[in-house]
Amino acid sequence: MRARAQEPPIDHAESLFEEMKKRAMLPTQETYTKVLHSFILQENEKRARQVYRKAFREGMLNCYSNRGVNLAIYDYPIDVATFILRVAVIDRAGELVGRKAGKTTMHVLTRKPGVPKYQDAQLETMALSILRDEFGLKAKLEPSDFGRIRLRGSELERFGRERRGLPVRQKVGR
Repeated sequence: MRARAQEPPIDHAESLFEEMKKRAMLPTQETYTKVLHSFILQENEKRARQVYRKAFREGMLNCYSNRGVNLAIYDYPIDVATFILRVAVIDRAGELVGRKAGKTTMHVLTRKPGVPKYQDAQLETMALSILRDEFGLKAKLEPSDFGRIRLRGSELERFGRERRGLPVRQKVGR
């Protein structure tokens, strides 16, 4: 009960954008993060996805680096980071279905480089749980100690094919 009292009102996210428009202010990364957080708390995933994709198109929430290989989610609150992870994996998996070439592998970065594992492993644990348990992906935690989870392109494509109801390609033996 107490956690519910601290949540923003239902129209909080929308009113924040409207207020910024009235004042001729452009949304920032922090604004988009707060709005996403608000929609996530309201369990309004559809609207959160719309806002995320708009912010991504505008370059305000671009979590990718290294030409789209690395997805850095460590700078966001955990609920926003896990939301971004879900959307990014589903989007990438969909892009890879039927694709012949291009970026395929994805690295999910859950900790800033140099941060010891014992200090900040909660996001890493949650990300692995989402990838393995929720999505059924073979996600590999890289042995280097900076929170990098590797998703192979073939695994993402398999997931994308399953989501679309297409037959999964079988590996041909040598």
